[in-house]
Amino acid sequence: MSSIVQKQIGVLTGNLPLVLTNETFVVSTGRCEANLPTLRAIIRCWVCVNQGTAGTGVNLRLRRGNGLAAPVVAVGPIVTIAALTTLDTSFIFAESLQNAEFAEYALTVASIGATGNGLVQNAAIEVEFING
Repeated sequence: MSSIVQKQIGVLTGNLPLVLTNETFVVSTGRCEANLPTLRAIIRCWVCVNQGTAGTGVNLRLRRGNGLAAPVVAVGPIVTIAALTTLDTSFIFAESLQNAEFAEYALTVASIGATGNGLVQNAAIEVEFING
């Protein structure tokens, strides 16, 4: 049976503007130490978004590292959301890590088709390292 060996959680505090259709860094897990040679990372992302004018959806991306320059490891489905409405959505991703010193994950959001700015009201990301 697997056991949680490390856990980190990042939470967005305060509102974050989504500028038009630009990909926006929202929140990161912070550094999570890998204390075994082989681990499974389970990452859960959640976000509450207010869509901008003329927007038709949002796209969530998970990056390994901190910020927009980090490599993308997962792309959530494009979630349809009408302009000027609110969306609460989430996704989960898992990967195996071998001989890693640590891992950090970042959540980014991009509006699709927006001609006016949106807003991320709340967001959270968590990573759990399990053995096995």
